[in-house]
Amino acid sequence: MKKTRYAVVDLETTGTGSVEESRIIQIGCAFIEGDQITETYQTKINPQMTIPKRISRLTGITDQQVRQAPKFADVADKIYQKLAGTVFVAHNVNFDFPFLNRELVRSGYPELDLKAIDTVTLSQVLFFAYPWLSVTGFN
Repeated sequence: MKKTRYAVVDLETTGTGSVEESRIIQIGCAFIEGDQITETYQTKINPQMTIPKRISRLTGITDQQVRQAPKFADVADKIYQKLAGTVFVAHNVNFDFPFLNRELVRSGYPELDLKAIDTVTLSQVLFFAYPWLSVTGFN
């Protein structure tokens, strides 16, 4: 029986607009099988555009930090191969997954067709089901 491989993904981007207006500036993934992190991958990405000041303040990522980083097309194959066959997990998966797929398509790859889990939705379900859970409840 094959174990499910989860890819817990976080993207940082130059903005929240479409891929024509915004680019990925960092991707991080932790791959989980069973109850173990089996692999991690992260890289900054040169967006080939200026990072808006508000995004630099939010992410801590500057133009100088990505100047020598690979372009997305340079790492697209590695990202595609690592994510293929996984369950894609992200906080706000409805932003990260389509954004990543648009960048893959821009780089000549097909969209990934993966099952996805949204930790935003998951946390909302947990807090609704267990209203006694709160940030202050963990003190």
